[in-house]
Amino acid sequence: MDGVSYDPIHPFIRNFGWHGVLVEPLPDMLERTRNNYQGCTGLVFENVAITEQVETKSLHRIAPEVIVKHKLPDWLKGMSTFSDTKLKDYQQYVTVEEVQCMPLMALIERNALPSVDVFQIDTEGYDYTVFKQLDFSKFRPTIINLEIVNLNADELQSLERDLFAQDYVFYRYEFDMIAMDRHWFQNAT
Repeated sequence: MDGVSYDPIHPFIRNFGWHGVLVEPLPDMLERTRNNYQGCTGLVFENVAITEQVETKSLHRIAPEVIVKHKLPDWLKGMSTFSDTKLKDYQQYVTVEEVQCMPLMALIERNALPSVDVFQIDTEGYDYTVFKQLDFSKFRPTIINLEIVNLNADELQSLERDLFAQDYVFYRYEFDMIAMDRHWFQNAT
């Protein structure tokens, strides 16, 4: 969204000088993210959405100025989605923007990432689709954090099965799940 709001890793990036690739498909929100990380080095900002192929897709959202003007709930600022029904209660305020999309591994390759230590996903229901694109034979994040509140039961069960298979321990909290590499976790205690 903007690199700060509803972002559990913002303080770590800011306080510890983490490097990485920050992905945001909406140009105005990417600009806010850039501004919120002004002065931080080692960050790359990608104006794309992660999907299973290179494509252009319709992203449904309510613009921040519309949210303020109509006194809508603040959490709507972070609710851009490929779903045409997710914002149905606010349909009169929804706009659709075409966004560029690409697969996760193509994005990683484009940025020549040597490793992925922390993998954060918050994609309003598309989270498992993004997660399952990570090639664990090439990259093994120490920590994975993803939003699970919008996953259906089958996706949540598949996610847990995949994390077990990759030897991660995990914990559900609020709307998210945090998973840690079991070996790292055992050595950290």
